[in-house]
Amino acid sequence: MFILTIVLLLSNVLIYFGDGMTQMELFINILKYLVPTFVLPSLTAAFVMYLDGKPIKPMIKGFFTYPLFMGSWIAINFKCLFKRETSWEKIEHKRSIKITDMNEENQEEEKIVEKV
Repeated sequence: MFILTIVLLLSNVLIYFGDGMTQMELFINILKYLVPTFVLPSLTAAFVMYLDGKPIKPMIKGFFTYPLFMGSWIAINFKCLFKRETSWEKIEHKRSIKITDMNEENQEEEKIVEKV
């Protein structure tokens, strides 16, 4: 979506410079492409965190970089469709963790988030 938005923006600018549309039409098209691609996903994430009762302030950087992440994720997946060179390696699981250990780690992380 990110790449498609950039392509659409560039094509609209070229059409504008070729006298194919007015300045107002260009402005409206830019808003039509930028708002759904960059603004709405970030606002939706903030709204979901608000509904869930999570702190929003520590996630501000994530809200602004989320569209960039999605753009790179889509590009990587698109590449994987056409270049299928994968090699699987076995992962040795040598560490033994009990569920009670996980609860202690989660409680420590929650204390850190609460301090922020």
